[in-house]
Amino acid sequence: MFGYVKPDKSELRIKEYETYKAVYCALCKELGKRYGLMSRLTLNYDYAFLALLCLAVSDAPEQIKSGRCVYNPLKKCNYLCGSSQKLEYACAVSVIMLYYKLYDGANDSKGAKKLIYKTALRLYKKQHIKAAKVVPEVELIVSDGIKSQIETEKQSDVSLDKAADQSAMMLGKIFECISVENARALYRLGYCLGKWVYIIDAVCDIEKDIKDGSFNPLKDKCRTVKDAKEKQKENLNFCISEAAAAFELLKIHKLKNILGNIIYCGTRITYINIGERKK
Repeated sequence: MFGYVKPDKSELRIKEYETYKAVYCALCKELGKRYGLMSRLTLNYDYAFLALLCLAVSDAPEQIKSGRCVYNPLKKCNYLCGSSQKLEYACAVSVIMLYYKLYDGANDSKGAKKLIYKTALRLYKKQHIKAAKVVPEVELIVSDGIKSQIETEKQSDVSLDKAADQSAMMLGKIFECISVENARALYRLGYCLGKWVYIIDAVCDIEKDIKDGSFNPLKDKCRTVKDAKEKQKENLNFCISEAAAAFELLKIHKLKNILGNIIYCGTRITYINIGERKK
């Protein structure tokens, strides 16, 4: 997960945006409490979306309180309280995903960059082991998924659909574990969103990957971000339309407007802003 799944702030009501920020801040606090200060570096918009889904399927009321920001003690921020257990899943997923992202980087890099990834892996091992014990099912999903992804990307002339499929299935299974009642719709939502994220990332990375010689399934068809963006527009729109259809099937108790904003509006803004993202 790369931080692409975010809201369109301009389309959220003030109260909804304050709730979104409160979930984000609560997730940050929970990560620090469970896995230490370094784990807060794993936090991005994607995990906030996952946390919102975890909260949305619960019918328990949430309370928002004011506190101090960990990074800037002079700044006050609102955060969700009494939601520790509901955020536990999103916290553990973020830690596991970062560990295997580092693992993937160590396999895909050379020279000094490879050494940096390997060092980071060793430093993050303790947090990873702890998170894997909390959600062993996710540890299995991600470890198998990343290894399959690496093997797929080693194949010659691998298609975009095949390359994206491993990431899509992995996210689908992670979402599926959130709720038994919503399992089928959550899997479909995660699968389509995972495929969209993979394609978006491939589009954003096209120029860098051509320069570095890194794997990118779009390299033979596109040379620039603008070119890749236009050629993948229909594919990306299809992924989001399918994700939206799955979202409408979910039986959720709250936060639907915020989640809907991310799927319907946030993804559109992310697409529009492709090429402006700094790597």
